[in-house]
Amino acid sequence: MAKRWRIPFIFNIADLWPDTVHGLGLMQAGWALQQAKKLESWLYQQADYITVVTESVRQILIKDKQVPVNKVLLLPNGVDTQLFKPQAADRVWQASLGLPHDRHLLLYAGTHGYAHGMEVILQAAQLLKATPVLFLLVGGGSDKNRIQQLSEQMQLKNVIFWSSQSPELIARLYSLSIAGISTFRDSPWLACTRAAKTLPILACGKPVLLCGAGEGAQLITAAHAGIVISPGDHLGLARAIQQLLNNPTYAEQLGSQGRNYAEKHLQWSIVVVDWLRQLQSSTTLSLSKQLN
Repeated sequence: MAKRWRIPFIFNIADLWPDTVHGLGLMQAGWALQQAKKLESWLYQQADYITVVTESVRQILIKDKQVPVNKVLLLPNGVDTQLFKPQAADRVWQASLGLPHDRHLLLYAGTHGYAHGMEVILQAAQLLKATPVLFLLVGGGSDKNRIQQLSEQMQLKNVIFWSSQSPELIARLYSLSIAGISTFRDSPWLACTRAAKTLPILACGKPVLLCGAGEGAQLITAAHAGIVISPGDHLGLARAIQQLLNNPTYAEQLGSQGRNYAEKHLQWSIVVVDWLRQLQSSTTLSLSKQLN
């Protein structure tokens, strides 16, 4: 009787839960955390392959969690470079959105979660009250209400919040912006991430202002596509914004370099082809071991 082939179980890991929530103090040691770790371990054992978004997470799984190296495949975040691309600013459309022409727009587009430590944006905005900038924070998340309330308490007139928008609209918003912002809290568990929200910024040819560390910071540095600021450093973020305002040529150069990097390394076609190559190699190795 012919052997029936089983569809492989591929487990995708975007973030290292439950380690991250424990490391950030959102879940204390106890029964719930113990059960979450048991589930995590069971899923690793059951999976034929595990995909991870960064090399740091790959190494943690192999070295700390004892997952066989041939089971762990790297599938980093990619970006649609046809959707997210440099566009000319449409000032008529800008006016229709109620966005003033006399302010330089800084865009944060993505999840408003505790892990992102978005207080740093509000604190930088407070320092730049006398500067013609406007911070547009687009998205939703578990921490959005708190951040909005904090902005109101700080009486920030240069910060506005929008709900989540379509990718097409986000791409157009970047055409109106001088830079895109991405932030993380200071945590070793967050340093092993690469924020997906930075990739559309690169693809749209805008400088990235990243308050973060680890692989995300390494990517921006390697691409020569922005300014990396330490997590929580609102003074550094304010200075970086002022630097871009004072030197538009430098800002344009960073954006152009980011676009080039996205085209060469971050297009989904490139990312997925490499993942398929890894999968084929691992499958061949596993079959070889079974036959031997």
